[in-house]
Amino acid sequence: MDARVAPRTTSIVLVAFVDDAEIERWLHERLEAFATKHPARIILLDASCNATADRDEDLWSIRGVRDVDVLDLCALVRELAPYGRHLSLLWAARSISDPRFIELADEADSILLDSSRSVTDISDLSALIAYIRDHDERLVHDLAYLRLHPWQEMIASCFDERVHLDLIDSVTTIEITAGSDAESWYLLAWICDRIGHRIPHRFYREGTARRVRSVALVAPHARFCAELIEGEEVRISITGSQPRAPRTERLNDVDILALLERAILAKESDPLFHPTLRELGSLLAAEHSNPE
Repeated sequence: MDARVAPRTTSIVLVAFVDDAEIERWLHERLEAFATKHPARIILLDASCNATADRDEDLWSIRGVRDVDVLDLCALVRELAPYGRHLSLLWAARSISDPRFIELADEADSILLDSSRSVTDISDLSALIAYIRDHDERLVHDLAYLRLHPWQEMIASCFDERVHLDLIDSVTTIEITAGSDAESWYLLAWICDRIGHRIPHRFYREGTARRVRSVALVAPHARFCAELIEGEEVRISITGSQPRAPRTERLNDVDILALLERAILAKESDPLFHPTLRELGSLLAAEHSNPE
């Protein structure tokens, strides 16, 4: 960042909250890249350090808030954020169960989070569902859901032909292999919502966190599968009574900067996100009431 850069007119205020020094460095680089493309006032709240880290450069404000209480934190945001601008909260801390999330979210016009970045279980998904239940008017984006778009497209492509679409109601099991649970649960909920009813599932934890390895829909006489085979290549296959020759597609993973841009600049969340989240709430409730 160069303090000599002339001030710019901003239409977006982005408040980013982080509580880990390593993630702060990673996030800082991506926010700088975002700021070079879009006029934005960026307020980085770093709970991994104290106020000695405070500095202001151009349209950036960086504050060390490790020892700042919740009310003072919100007052600080109101002081730094230009009045009348759209304010987005990017929550990059360990958990949205943190009381600071609840208070900062109340200050925001839209909320961005990643429910699988800091944990590999579903604790943040459950917390997000509880939050949405009481704040359904909020514009919420979960990067864990947004990064699944390529997999959603590949799964949907299995049913492009009528002969295979006619088999979708006979699917009895969904099998998903991923490196963390949020992706598996989101894909399961999305599929169940699209099909229109709950389907038994098998999850397998394997590989890197936030990375899906395979998704299979299993019917008595057919198996629809998208599977990462090597590098960025995914094999899409249909076997059984109505087989189709396998084909290979490149997994066009969306980088984190593109996801941030999509979420921050979007006028509304993905139209299938909230139906998927509602279905996810039902699935998790059923899972807790009938533990294996």
